[in-house]
Amino acid sequence: MLKIQRSKKDKNIFKLISRTLMSFSLLLLLLLVPISRIKADPVTNTITSTVNIGTDDGTITGTSYNNSQNTLSIGKSGTTALTAFTTFKNLTIPVGATITDARLTLKITSGGPNSANVLIKAQNKGNATAPTNYATYQTAEAQSTTSSVAWNSLITGNWGTALVSPNIASVVQEVVSRSDWNSGNALLIFVKDNGSSSYASRTVGSANISDTSLRPQLSVTY
Repeated sequence: MLKIQRSKKDKNIFKLISRTLMSFSLLLLLLLVPISRIKADPVTNTITSTVNIGTDDGTITGTSYNNSQNTLSIGKSGTTALTAFTTFKNLTIPVGATITDARLTLKITSGGPNSANVLIKAQNKGNATAPTNYATYQTAEAQSTTSSVAWNSLITGNWGTALVSPNIASVVQEVVSRSDWNSGNALLIFVKDNGSSSYASRTVGSANISDTSLRPQLSVTY
């Protein structure tokens, strides 16, 4: 009889231990599952660069080169295609960075009502320099990135209205992925006509303009 009572007691103790362990396991599972689903937000950095030296941007009208005006012109002058170039220096983008967002901002000084469409590309070179004449522009433009981004139906607006490009991360990425790219290097961007209507030009502030808030800017997030 005593052995039977002990056997029952041992079984009850075993059941209690089993239930305790099961409860502990369930509690541990409930604690661990939410933790496993928590993902740390990726660390991102954003840099903004402004063109501040007059010779670092300019306009190509047909075969005419100009880097001394207070404005850049994009779209079409009459039926002549326009290209603006802007050189952004000292871009502290690390080697191997993944570009998630990049935007070019230009500030209107004047513009017509017709539809202006442009294409954004960059010189595919690890450390670019601004063209100094039409010949050096042709050389740089011939080395353009494979990637390009269309920027269509540019708005018109009053003095200082911001024109903010679509995301040009793919263009910037192509350059910073080069083996000769280093943090602190320069990027040369082209804003080329892309089927604008005749007389559909936009003039925007250049590095020569006295109001620094109107100068070209590039923001890059990586």
